[in-house]
Amino acid sequence: MIAADTLEKALKIISEVELDIILLDLGLPDSSGLNGLQQICAKDPDIPVVILTGLDDSELSYGAIHQGAQDFLVKGEYNHKLLGKTIQHSIERNKLVIELKKTEEKLRVANENLQEEKGNLEAAQILTKKKNEELEQFAYVASHDLKAPITNLKSLTEIITKTNGVTTSAVPIFDKIIGSVNRMNDTITTLNEVLSLQSDLTLEKEPLIFSNTLAEVLAGIEHMTSNSKVKVITDFKAAESINYPKIHLHHIFQNLITNSIKYRANERTPTITIKTIKAGDSVYLTFEDNGCGIDLKKYEKKLFGLFQRFNTEIEGKGIGLFSTKTIIEKFGGTISVASELDKGTTFTINFG
Repeated sequence: MIAADTLEKALKIISEVELDIILLDLGLPDSSGLNGLQQICAKDPDIPVVILTGLDDSELSYGAIHQGAQDFLVKGEYNHKLLGKTIQHSIERNKLVIELKKTEEKLRVANENLQEEKGNLEAAQILTKKKNEELEQFAYVASHDLKAPITNLKSLTEIITKTNGVTTSAVPIFDKIIGSVNRMNDTITTLNEVLSLQSDLTLEKEPLIFSNTLAEVLAGIEHMTSNSKVKVITDFKAAESINYPKIHLHHIFQNLITNSIKYRANERTPTITIKTIKAGDSVYLTFEDNGCGIDLKKYEKKLFGLFQRFNTEIEGKGIGLFSTKTIIEKFGGTISVASELDKGTTFTINFG
């Protein structure tokens, strides 16, 4: 225990010695009021201070608590036991205050870092959006610039074919040229379709009835349904309607139905079951068929990719599932698939 009879001496001791606690008498000759407490706290704010005060200084003592003192004792009204408890509690309470300050500082720094990261993320998102817009613009210009010469080249090959302008020996080579031109033309046409889809993703939602959408889609692909003799079973009781852009809901129905027809199993009558499910606020739509199925172990990661085709014997561009997934996710939904070879496939859409 170290004693000092003036504030000046006390401040010198604080500078030279590591103290656990300070018992401060407000009646020191070289300080008045809370001046002594203020100077001690300024010297070392982490040292707990207990004020020793007279009866007439009670208001001043409460003010000292607000300015950083841990506790106060009235002279003549405490014993060694109370003094010991006060000292112990003040030291423990001060440790908690110090830890709290450290925690607050860590939280402040973490919040600053979070704000900085948020700013960086927003900047990155803006940059990414700009780059995506630039890439889309480049793809748009490139596809349109390429479309004209490819169309001309396709026309020239057709003219040469009609006028028998190819010698017999050159026919195999010329056929390869025609094949390459047609494939390039299909790729550019498909790319334009993808770019067109991106521009349509801002369409407004409107109330649509599932059964009406299905009827319109089936009317548009009547030749496919008639030739395949497909059986379509529906159950829209759980959710009969939804707010969605009309052109996009048509696209989802048409793509999934035509896929089921294309990949039907020849040894059985093709059947497609379409139904809605309601879970909480979410609406689900399922398309289940009894077709040839998909080898998900082999193709699951590529299934919704652009230009992905898994059966080259069946006509297709490889953008149907890509565009379907793009539309669904754009409007806050998800699409998943379950399939078993030679048993069928089920696509499940969660509209959110």
